[in-house]
Amino acid sequence: MKLPDAVEAEIEARLEEPMTVVEPARLGRASRVDDASGRYIEFCKGTIPFGTDFAGLRLVVDSAHGATYAIAPRVFRELGASVVAMGSEPDGLNINDGCGATAPEALARRVLAEEADAGVAFDGDGDRVIMVDRHGRVVDGDALLLIMARARQELGNLDGGVVGTLMSNLGSSARWRSSACPFARAAVGDRFVLEQLQANGWKLGGEASGHIGVPRPHHDRRRHRVGAAGARAHGRDRAHARRARRGHGVLPPGAGQRAGRRAHRSRRRRRRARRGRVGRARAGRAGARCCGPRARSRWCG
Repeated sequence: MKLPDAVEAEIEARLEEPMTVVEPARLGRASRVDDASGRYIEFCKGTIPFGTDFAGLRLVVDSAHGATYAIAPRVFRELGASVVAMGSEPDGLNINDGCGATAPEALARRVLAEEADAGVAFDGDGDRVIMVDRHGRVVDGDALLLIMARARQELGNLDGGVVGTLMSNLGSSARWRSSACPFARAAVGDRFVLEQLQANGWKLGGEASGHIGVPRPHHDRRRHRVGAAGARAHGRDRAHARRARRGHGVLPPGAGQRAGRRAHRSRRRRRRARRGRVGRARAGRAGARCCGPRARSRWCG
């Protein structure tokens, strides 16, 4: 959450006041949450619809040598994707250095080199996401908003409209009108996008730079789950991916859910087949015990 102007002004005013301290015995004590990364990974995975399976999806994940270097690749791997990690070796100096969401060209080259289905790039502090399709074309925040809005419309959970900014691509206006989706523009800055979302009671907004606001299920707007949602809708379908060359091509709503349902049905068929084989094996063993040459039972004659 961004602080309101009044709160920021109050903090700045207090910083100008003389500082007082207490004796050491009255100072607070820090405690460490050892499994914080594991908890956050589970939270991110929990925002993906049940049954969605990324198996067979090859992704390049660029963490910009920043805050997401240890988390983002694991999130996608645990969702079933094959992940090629880049920008995951921070040394304190190389953050955002020719990589990440602020320089997606490096990701585009790597996606082509790895023959991946898609690429996901975060910026250094992890609050922006930019994607690349399998042809190496960059999908910015405006295009991601269109993709996610269409997917939510298909599922019936868009709940209102979408908030962009004064810098949002003018060419996308026709797309919003054709999709019958209300679209509002806020001042530039993810803080103002979030304020507009809260004022309208809407649940999706963002900027071309890759700041995507999804107030629910949590007010933290970290991009791992947005990237996962984008990958789910964006990476699977080949024919619709070609539409991205027009700048704001919309990829198939619910593509990931359909893939997840197919994977779930496949797993269910395998389980049934295993149960059938086990049942036949057990019946065979029982028959052998009953009717074998050494059996002595009135049921065997």
